[in-house]
Amino acid sequence: MRSLESLWHTLFVAAVLLLLVGLPFATHFDLSGFSSSPDAVSSATIELPDQPSGEFLVIINKKLHSDTLSDWEKFFSGEELPVIFDDIRCASAKGDAGGIQLAERFRAQLPENQMTFRTEDPTLFISKVEEGYIDIAVISKEMADVLGFNPERLKRDMTVVSLSGKG
Repeated sequence: MRSLESLWHTLFVAAVLLLLVGLPFATHFDLSGFSSSPDAVSSATIELPDQPSGEFLVIINKKLHSDTLSDWEKFFSGEELPVIFDDIRCASAKGDAGGIQLAERFRAQLPENQMTFRTEDPTLFISKVEEGYIDIAVISKEMADVLGFNPERLKRDMTVVSLSGKG
């Protein structure tokens, strides 16, 4: 008699667990996707933002990227490179549509979370760039002219890559 009660108790607990855990799981998740999904690596496609037209400056802080400086210069110049094992923080001036678009294009070309991007007040941005307080800066030549930015006033720790966007 005791074994029959244990059997009923076990079946009752199993049924309750199936209702509490199994039913929500079965209705919430699409299990067919696990077996028929394409390979994530072979099917991944990234749509890059359009290349903006005009002239641009990419300013790189040499102190922060002494080991990978040549790789970053090649990357920002448009050359294909293997993975660069160095995270970067990029900034651009608010209102600089071309600079922001180009920075977003660079970020899309890099592995996820390798490049963080922010926009800053234009005057503060130029001041930080000139004093070497920025990791990577992207600015259009038009915005640089409007803000009176002169690359010759940069600290020695900064290097400039000039680009021409063909749009």
